[in-house]
Amino acid sequence: MLCIFTELTPAFRAKYFAKLKQYVLKKTNKNRFSGHFAVTRSLIEGLQRLNLYSKVYYNPKTIPEGAHVHVLANLEVLKAAIELKKNGRIKTLTAGPNIVVLPSDNMPAITSEHINLYLVNSVWVRKLYAQNAPKLSTKLKIWPAGVNAQFWKSDAETSEREYIVFYIKNQPAELFQPFTNYCIANNFKTKTVIYGNYTLEEFKAVLEKAKLICVFSNSESQGIALIEAWAMNVPSLVWKGNGSFVYKNQIIECESAPYLTNECGLYFEKIPDFIENFNLLLRQNLQPRQYVLNNLTDEITTRLFLQLINFKP
Repeated sequence: MLCIFTELTPAFRAKYFAKLKQYVLKKTNKNRFSGHFAVTRSLIEGLQRLNLYSKVYYNPKTIPEGAHVHVLANLEVLKAAIELKKNGRIKTLTAGPNIVVLPSDNMPAITSEHINLYLVNSVWVRKLYAQNAPKLSTKLKIWPAGVNAQFWKSDAETSEREYIVFYIKNQPAELFQPFTNYCIANNFKTKTVIYGNYTLEEFKAVLEKAKLICVFSNSESQGIALIEAWAMNVPSLVWKGNGSFVYKNQIIECESAPYLTNECGLYFEKIPDFIENFNLLLRQNLQPRQYVLNNLTDEITTRLFLQLINFKP
């Protein structure tokens, strides 16, 4: 039996250890997917579409003895699960990827000998975690969340795509303004999307009319918004970023688009290579949706999740 947790439930109080009742999956809504919304949604809906939700339980109220518990998010849940593993209530405990920024945020919990496997989103995050907590290195596996390829699907013809979309995540206007100015000066219509200020439906509507998406984000452990754009068959130009950020007085090396490939778009750093790659992408006929269908749908990444944690339904 596999139990997936993103929040504390009565399962972590001893008096509730009784016969497991199925957690009924009801109509999807944002509030139900706690932790990192996009990651939790991808996994739970992936399980639904694979017809496995009768064998996997999300935030159940009880845990049967000998269960496999995976803590997807929430440090306090992980601490509670470790105690259950110590007491023999849990047979297997796996965790990640949305629990801490760095293992050193809570080294005793993240590097606990009672955790069998720890998932991270991408190669650069695995390298970071292994450097920060060498004890954890042999337990680290890479697992990206997927996207709903049926929702993120466009029927728009190329001729109907008229906008260059600028996607901005925690970056000042002076950084991206010269790039929008170039597009406007060359008679391209632009739209700007600010991270955290849109609904999924609004983002989809913008992508429906997009020729290209230009992304300004310094650090992405995965870059789910990019994958959503690719699923809508929108190629991307991605600012390469500074290559690092500061966290708790530490300089952390990072990447801005760990899943970017030539099938989906190109990087740029400054105006000259932006212009070169901008025009190159407009001449090419990239089909980034195919990359998503082959690698990053909910169903594909959910199967990978089950394989990595070694759970056989």
